[in-house]
Amino acid sequence: MQEVICQKEMKEKKSTKPPWWNYDVNQAKKNLNYKQRQYRKRNIPQNKEALVTAEEKFENEKEKAMNDWSEHLVDQINTSRNSKEVWTTYKKLTKKKDCNTILPLIDQDDPPAFSNQEKCKILQKTFFEGKHLKTDEFDEEFYKQTQEEYKRICELEKRLTKREHKLDYEVTTDEVEAAIYLLEIGKSPGADRHFPELFKFAGENLIEAIRTMVNLTLKHGRLPQEWKTANIKFLRKQGKTNYYSPSSYRPISLTSVMCKITERIVLNRLAAFIEGMKLIEEKQEGFRKNTQHQTA
Repeated sequence: MQEVICQKEMKEKKSTKPPWWNYDVNQAKKNLNYKQRQYRKRNIPQNKEALVTAEEKFENEKEKAMNDWSEHLVDQINTSRNSKEVWTTYKKLTKKKDCNTILPLIDQDDPPAFSNQEKCKILQKTFFEGKHLKTDEFDEEFYKQTQEEYKRICELEKRLTKREHKLDYEVTTDEVEAAIYLLEIGKSPGADRHFPELFKFAGENLIEAIRTMVNLTLKHGRLPQEWKTANIKFLRKQGKTNYYSPSSYRPISLTSVMCKITERIVLNRLAAFIEGMKLIEEKQEGFRKNTQHQTA
């Protein structure tokens, strides 16, 4: 019996490396590990420079491998002869790579939660009901300052109505392509199960279809329900010794790529309008790109 269990465990033990990991990436990673050890032994400028070079080499090899792998899979899907081949390739894209299994959770003095339903209740209470917020840290002075700033922004409405400006003009192909360009390959899909790779390599017909859908969305002022739906996943925090506590996990939202594209188009327009109208103080640096205030 023990031999059968051992064989089963050996069979289930698989490589944790992502599917795009190849020989060049592996060699670059080994070299990076070696340079890290050398720098920890002697943190001299020469070792630091070698470490930086190794890090850049590893990142470049990794990005190249991910791009090659994605293009290869898309080619496979396009040249598949039947639905079985398409499904096999699709599963390669969606297969699980990391262990994020949530262990039985222990919440205060309650019995351990073993079922998924019980775990969901604990995680809901921990992360989405505000129980982790500390009301005794409320800063009344900061709240007043925020309200004053909000009033100042509202008073700008008269200034804005005197000038012609329009943000709801038709979305262009260039805007869609710019938003798609910023999508990251290798990211997990949302509830609609559409991967970024689909939009990256699909071509002109899909870009035109996206442009039409986004324009309809802006015209009617409504987002499709599928775009607003997100899958909530809980990832293990690195370095924790106890994964029986809900605080050892962190939630992430896997949202629709179509919604991301739409949000990026709107964001780019708003950012250009706000900067152009000088609605933000020059000293404001946070949440702005390529801005650094020069002090005397």
